[in-house]
Amino acid sequence: AGDGISYDHADWVTPVLTCSGTADTAGSIVYSGPITITKGGTYSGNWETTTNKTAVYIATKEPVIIENSNIRSRGNLISGFSNNLTVRNVRGYALNPNVAGKVAGRAINAEEVVNLRVENSFFSGTTGIYVRKFLGNTAQGDGIRILRNQFRNTDGRVSDGNGGYTDQHSVVQAILFNDVKRMPNAEIAWNEIINEPGKSRTEENINFYTSSGTPQNPIRVHNNYIQGAYSARPTTDSSYPGGGILVGDGVVSDPLDSGYTEVYNNQVVGTTNHGISIDGGTGSNVHDNRVVGSGLTPDGQRLPAANVGLYVWDLAGGQKLSPATFGSNRMVNNVVGWTRVGADGKTSNNPTWFPDCGVNGTVCTGNQNLGTVTLAMEQQEYQLWQNKLSASNVKVGP
Repeated sequence: AGDGISYDHADWVTPVLTCSGTADTAGSIVYSGPITITKGGTYSGNWETTTNKTAVYIATKEPVIIENSNIRSRGNLISGFSNNLTVRNVRGYALNPNVAGKVAGRAINAEEVVNLRVENSFFSGTTGIYVRKFLGNTAQGDGIRILRNQFRNTDGRVSDGNGGYTDQHSVVQAILFNDVKRMPNAEIAWNEIINEPGKSRTEENINFYTSSGTPQNPIRVHNNYIQGAYSARPTTDSSYPGGGILVGDGVVSDPLDSGYTEVYNNQVVGTTNHGISIDGGTGSNVHDNRVVGSGLTPDGQRLPAANVGLYVWDLAGGQKLSPATFGSNRMVNNVVGWTRVGADGKTSNNPTWFPDCGVNGTVCTGNQNLGTVTLAMEQQEYQLWQNKLSASNVKVGP
């Protein structure tokens, strides 16, 4: 009832629990084969591929809406080039490729996109939403908007060809912008991204690689809930780079081509290596987020690769270029607690690492340190998220 879970009760009569994949295997959804869309319009259906092909391939530049659908595949769920695409109220499931050396397919593979909206959908086990280049007309309202979706277990692990996975992996994210430059109409908001150890392998959950908004209209990343980022063996790997949100990734020669991203009002929980980071670029503003990590898996095991909550680091050395491609960034007014657990069980805290604050007008101030974070504090973040959704009257997922 919005006031916590104490003293709450429920009566259960012949309960039936369905979760990702079980309803499909039980036969309640009848899938047809893959589809290639060659004309604009609205499409609804249940499509699957049992090979490494795309389940829904879009071969038209006309506006296409895919809604109220179920999709599963050993390859990409939805893919195309130069598309004007809306995806809403879709449930998508990646299947093990069952080919040695291959990884699961992308939820949406959008190359040279003209317009993209992904809303109120659910994706499980995929290698995320991949957007490479934007070719639309922003003056006509074209843009990229990824809103109110649920992502579960973004998984870049390599298939062993026999229904399982190896410790090898590809670098994947739940949401990746690649070479999306000077983009004024982009928003990633109100998404719920949850990964589980042993069932996922992601780098950053949200990453901007050689991508940017504009000084007047930055890419807006706000009110997302991100929980978990793990290596293939999270309780034994001591080196793992994955985390929550990373802006300014990659190397550019023009300061307008990386950065100009505003990241605010997000919750990032237990993402191992880092929570939210500025890795380069110009003009990004990271503010008023909650970043919390206990250094433990959800069942209380130690994460040897746990590192830092917030960092600002000019990894590519953009400050040394002419013109400089690192500067005027802000990491301000965030609430952060990041705890590391040693092999001896002793804890230490590492909330922030700011080696390049102060460089070319970059500012890092007002960040509140929560001190030692417990697993119970991590768990409380999800309740805060639920309360936030209720107070804001926002529904995530289908």
